[in-house]
Amino acid sequence: MPGSTTDRARQRQRTLAEKLQWLRELKTPRGEQPPSYDMTARLISERTETSISGPYFWELATGRSTNPKLHHLRALARFFNVPVAYLAADENADFEYLEAELELLHALKQRGVHDIRLHGATDVEADLATVQDLLGRLRQLDGPGGDQARETALRLAPLDPEQQQTLHDIIDDPPLLNALRSEPARTLTRAAADLDDTRTTTAATVLQQLPLLDALHTDTTLRIALGAATLSEHSRQAVLTLVEHLTRVENAAQV
Repeated sequence: MPGSTTDRARQRQRTLAEKLQWLRELKTPRGEQPPSYDMTARLISERTETSISGPYFWELATGRSTNPKLHHLRALARFFNVPVAYLAADENADFEYLEAELELLHALKQRGVHDIRLHGATDVEADLATVQDLLGRLRQLDGPGGDQARETALRLAPLDPEQQQTLHDIIDDPPLLNALRSEPARTLTRAAADLDDTRTTTAATVLQQLPLLDALHTDTTLRIALGAATLSEHSRQAVLTLVEHLTRVENAAQV
């Protein structure tokens, strides 16, 4: 609304007192009065383990004192879930997003939406930090490649935690990502998904032996390998002995 406290504050920099008053109001449930300065100071002291007296907080929140000590600033920032730099800054230019998020959460609470629950979260009430995290993710999706990023995010949502972790592991492995750009590599991956652990280990061993892969490229070698697979262990050993003998003969002939 034009002429509101928020609009007037935007026309100039907020003082520390105004920030504290705004944050204090933000934490107040809809329809209730903000707790007294003494009560607020007591809550800050309890939750941050940093002693702040009621009179001292009153001085900060009313502008009587404008130069708090660093450990007090840290306690205030922790209690109100904002960066220390926000409270310490003389200008607000670098905190436009933060102030917009503060106003959004305040507006939601004023309209009765004070119990914000996120999709996929159970019995979790969103505070300022949660809303900031959510809005930060939304801003990232609005960046370069936003449409593709949003589509990817929607596809990731139904995955179970183990599948999501697997994707994280793949993303952290650039060579693997580059390999998966190839359709033959994706075909191998799909085929491996149906293998048990023993066959997967065997397939990985074969893939690491380039001469064997080159040999299996021919129909004759494939027929020999498939035929050997049906033989008993004793017969396979006999075939291996014959192959070794033939290899020695051919090598000798080439010399």
